[in-house]
Amino acid sequence: MRALRQALGTRPSVAGLTWQDTLVLAALSRHPLGLVSARAVALRAGISPTTAARALRRLREAGYVEQVERDVAEGHVRRISLWQVRYSSPRWLEVAAEVGEVDLPEVPVVPPSALLPVYRV
Repeated sequence: MRALRQALGTRPSVAGLTWQDTLVLAALSRHPLGLVSARAVALRAGISPTTAARALRRLREAGYVEQVERDVAEGHVRRISLWQVRYSSPRWLEVAAEVGEVDLPEVPVVPPSALLPVYRV
């Protein structure tokens, strides 16, 4: 049962939040520096990018998450936008313990060779 829970995660129930909202909060809380897109959040939460984007919008409106601008060094300094949990938000503090118990699904590991195009002659 534990292996199944690890592979698939769980659909938690937190008062006032949908299970998708809870998975998004759990994914973001495990990445305190933030995630760059709804697609990145979706991958870690085990939901579709569209569902993640909708959940992020609801959570931002409710005050659980925020989108922040950060400077990063990638060969040169550039500014990126990141999604983060608002750790100082009273609403976050109310649900943090329950969200911390959420089991997220395993993130699939894609070998680099699967990302390369295949040309047939």
